Amino acid sequence: MAIIALIMTGTACSGPSANWVGTWKGAYSSVATQGELDPTMIRGLSAVVLEIRADASFKLQWFSIPHEGTVEFGKDTAILHVTRIMDRPVSEDSIWNRETIKLQMKSNSLAIMTSNGAPDPTPVELRRQADKTSDN
Repeated sequence: MAIIALIMTGTACSGPSANWVGTWKGAYSSVATQGELDPTMIRGLSAVVLEIRADASFKLQWFSIPHEGTVEFGKDTAILHVTRIMDRPVSEDSIWNRETIKLQMKSNSLAIMTSNGAPDPTPVELRRQADKTSDN
């Protein structure tokens, strides 16, 4: 029934984007080694939550900062292009216009996120979250 609803609403997808659509979560393990931080602060700073949509857009919660933008899909890779940070457009001279956030699919449920300009360049393992709308 959920599949029929997706098709009827036009949110079903195919091709390379189908491999990526959904919610992915992970955490930077290196944040925990940054001195004597409060455990709640560590969880917030280290958490990575990425929502990739069928319309090739994304929302990314990264270092407690919301990012939005577009996705360039490949079969085993995806590139995130940030267009908004904290609900504000990214300016042409922003570092985010030179930033590359790359996802590498390792399995249907595991992807590795890397960035050439992140505050922490350590690759992050992102795990696909279960679809809450499925009829299981």
